[in-house]
Amino acid sequence: KMKKFLYSDHAVSISPATIIFTTFFLLSLYGIYQARSVIVLLILAFIIMVALNPLVRFLSKKLRLPKVPSIFLGYLFLITFVAILLGLLIPPLAKEVFQLLNLLDLPVFEEEAYNFNFTLQELSSVIDSFSGSFTAIFAIINNTFNGVITTFTLMVMSFYLMMERNK
Repeated sequence: KMKKFLYSDHAVSISPATIIFTTFFLLSLYGIYQARSVIVLLILAFIIMVALNPLVRFLSKKLRLPKVPSIFLGYLFLITFVAILLGLLIPPLAKEVFQLLNLLDLPVFEEEAYNFNFTLQELSSVIDSFSGSFTAIFAIINNTFNGVITTFTLMVMSFYLMMERNK
């Protein structure tokens, strides 16, 4: 039966419309893949806009503040909330990590977990050991500025989304 199927006169025809559709579909997938960081920023800006919109609406309607100061107060509230949340979470988390390291009974971490005192000479030797690694320092600086610029862009995008929200 297989021989009969392979040598039969079956023809597969693909229409030009199918080829065009497949080409445009693959090109659009490639375009979405290339724009993924912008798409993620838009989604995050939308989430921030949705989260801050009730506060901005309250400040605008009930307290009769203009929309721009209401949005900036909303940002101030958001930044304060995140800072307080990080301030409450990081110290207990660090304490638990040090306790975990002590439970693992690693001799390397026992002294370092409780002695954070550096002399100026020790700090200078640590800085000297890292000063030869310009690529690592450049990467840290680059990532820091990239994070700051991305955060600023996210805030600007969500600002304009909130400005156009109820028009």
